[in-house]
Amino acid sequence: MSVGQQFTTLGVNTPPGSSGTFFPALVDPDLTSIGATLATALTAGTAYTAITVGSATAATTIPSGAALMLASGSSTQLLLTTAAATLSTSANTTISVSSFAADFAYPIGATVAQPNFAVPIRMWIADSSGAFQPVASAYPMPTQQVSSIASAIVFQAAAGAVGNGATLAVSGLKTLTVEVFGASSPSGTVSFMGASTSGTYAPISGTRLDTLAQATDSSDISTIPVLWQFEITGLVSVEIQITAWTAGTITVQGQAVA
Repeated sequence: MSVGQQFTTLGVNTPPGSSGTFFPALVDPDLTSIGATLATALTAGTAYTAITVGSATAATTIPSGAALMLASGSSTQLLLTTAAATLSTSANTTISVSSFAADFAYPIGATVAQPNFAVPIRMWIADSSGAFQPVASAYPMPTQQVSSIASAIVFQAAAGAVGNGATLAVSGLKTLTVEVFGASSPSGTVSFMGASTSGTYAPISGTRLDTLAQATDSSDISTIPVLWQFEITGLVSVEIQITAWTAGTITVQGQAVA
């Protein structure tokens, strides 16, 4: 059984001008020996929940949930460990695995390795006649540019009066995190405001990250920054306005990400 045969079909959008469905298959992976070989033969068709390997070249620890591959000639079988095991350099080691039925009579001395799946993926697509063709220039794979979008903003810069401050244009941004702090014995109130297509600002609720309290404004302003986070998907713009002020200066700044 090859590794590629164990993966189910995955449908992907068909490139323009062609028809059918993509069928990805991993090519056989690179194998890294664990430094020990099979010490007890397996019988084809028999169910097992563990394998036994001989003394290893190093006392390597194989973690739970790791992939192992048995290999003998052209036969391979993928296994998944269910408990960590440290290989002995002087005796056999039993490695617990998820229950499996051996698909081949793996002999003593069969390779036990860790597969490296960081390999190219071979993709195929059915053409208009129904014949599968490898994805190449004639059957190009669709591509999509994925970029990280972040926008830093200072809403209020050491402000000492009531005011709307700077405006953040949302433009596809999703999450806004800001810090609110002041200087010179600050006292005042900041209000969290958002606007949709009408352009009219209305309160929006934010989460104070140290307490997880929800609020649409805050008067807890000191020299120690307080972090607030907002979900701004679908808004057109955001402002954090100083709606009351009595002393000191107030700064509100942060970053929005897509």
